[in-house]
Amino acid sequence: MQKRNIAKCLAILLFSCLATAQGQDQKKIKEKPITNLPSASRRSDAARFRVTLLGFVVNHETRDTVLETDGKRDEVFQVPVVLSFDRDRGLEMLSFSVFGPVFGDTNNHPTYTRAGSASNRGGLRTGDGFPDARPWECRTPPGPGFGFPAVLFEGDLRPIHNAAVIIPSLWEWDGNQELFNNYMDKIEGALPTIRLNVGHILAVDDRYEFRPRAATEFGLEGAVTMDQRLVDMRNRPIGMKGFGPGQFGFQPQVLVLTYEGARNIVGRDIGFGPGVIEVRYEEPRELEGNYSLYLKVERIP
Repeated sequence: MQKRNIAKCLAILLFSCLATAQGQDQKKIKEKPITNLPSASRRSDAARFRVTLLGFVVNHETRDTVLETDGKRDEVFQVPVVLSFDRDRGLEMLSFSVFGPVFGDTNNHPTYTRAGSASNRGGLRTGDGFPDARPWECRTPPGPGFGFPAVLFEGDLRPIHNAAVIIPSLWEWDGNQELFNNYMDKIEGALPTIRLNVGHILAVDDRYEFRPRAATEFGLEGAVTMDQRLVDMRNRPIGMKGFGPGQFGFQPQVLVLTYEGARNIVGRDIGFGPGVIEVRYEEPRELEGNYSLYLKVERIP
């Protein structure tokens, strides 16, 4: 009887030891670090990048007035909107409500910068490139202001933390700034939507690609509208399309540059050299315009 009790006690002691060891093993499994979150070293990475608008190509000139009072064929200027998004500071304006000099025919327009081959004093016509015939080759260094080439953004980017928002556009010059003011008002009103969507892009790994994105994603549909009349003497963005009954509307293309997207594009050549992408604005036959802009992303040491 005594032997049987001793054996029973030993069995209980052995079971208790096994249970304790199993509990310790389970505790170790529970304490295993999560590996699918960004590591501390990845979150602290940073690099400096620059985005330059190299120039443009006139795939097809816009429909001009018969008298060409603004100069022969097309006269254009850029309207760059550049924003900075930071998870801590929110959305900040880097370039807003600004525009560059007018490029085209300088005859009777001494403030214009000569560009194009429509006359001996310039004027942009189908087939012209500026500042070079092949602007994506980057043969002209950037200058001050918003000419061509122009540095649109230069700054530090960190993974999943911040981004640059670039909204490039090229406008046909006629002298009246009404639509430009409307455009700035539209962008300012869309800032909360832009902030929300850029934050979402940073949070989703497969959305970091540096590429043109639709205006509708950012609340910028119909950013500029005008009646479908034959003569409109206001400056307007190139790239307007049909937008509702009897109207044209402009929907700008939006580019979001994240750390991951910048690292990806600087090493890629999609036909125009490493880091260079094309942004094309094309119009229906009533307006005829078709322009390509070329932007280059570089990593700065």
